Amino acid sequence: MTIPGGDDKRPPMATQRNDDIECTALVERLATAGRAAQRILAGKTDAEKSAALKLAAQSLRAAAPDVLAANARDIAAGEANGLTGALLDRLRLDPARLEAIASAVETVADLPDPVGQIIDRSVPANGLHLARVRIPVGLIGIIYESRPNVTIDAAALCLKSGNATILRGGSEAIESNTALAAGDLEGAKQALYSVNAMTSVLGLDAVKRPEAVQGREHAALEVLVEAQLEARAAARAAKDWAASDAIRDTLAAAGIVVEDGPDGATWSLKRG
Repeated sequence: MTIPGGDDKRPPMATQRNDDIECTALVERLATAGRAAQRILAGKTDAEKSAALKLAAQSLRAAAPDVLAANARDIAAGEANGLTGALLDRLRLDPARLEAIASAVETVADLPDPVGQIIDRSVPANGLHLARVRIPVGLIGIIYESRPNVTIDAAALCLKSGNATILRGGSEAIESNTALAAGDLEGAKQALYSVNAMTSVLGLDAVKRPEAVQGREHAALEVLVEAQLEARAAARAAKDWAASDAIRDTLAAAGIVVEDGPDGATWSLKRG
């Protein structure tokens, strides 16, 4: 395998090995950040999680034109690549299906909070009171086929249950998944959630080409961090120091270093 447009003379095995190393490093980086974000998400109340999900649903509706246009590109590529009618139907979005996705997010938001639910109690002969209590799993990885609705369904269910998630959708849905994730940005911004916990889908390895993933990952990260810094600037202007500090700490937990200067805040990735 060679790099398109290049003169790479390495044998196919060497190139494959380098690709594997890049993928492994990407997954390790996402997992580390996701685990840190989950610790923050686990401390959110049910009201906060539900509000964030409802904001995400509203943002998805607002992003409908972009999402449908992106899905049309996926469909065109799928047809050109010979996908079957059944696979194309799974991939296809239309206004009704997109509305169903947004409504499903709102349904998840209205579900009882599973965290802390006691599902079983018992008192053995020694008098010790035992209980089984639901808690978040932590960081969940999900690999699934090219069904764009699963991208949002999985993210919503994980968030509601206090879990961070790394999603790996089929490459046939790359345009749709990216647009769906972008539709969640405003909800993430308004909810002041961590970069990875709220929109972890933006960290997914949605394509099979590591170089494409890295470019999209950086662009998504930049948009998310800037949104957080705008929210933090608004909090500081309102002298809401608690909210300002919370946003800074959330970013720090995700590996983002924020520095305040005379011209505003700047950010960088933590080294090491």
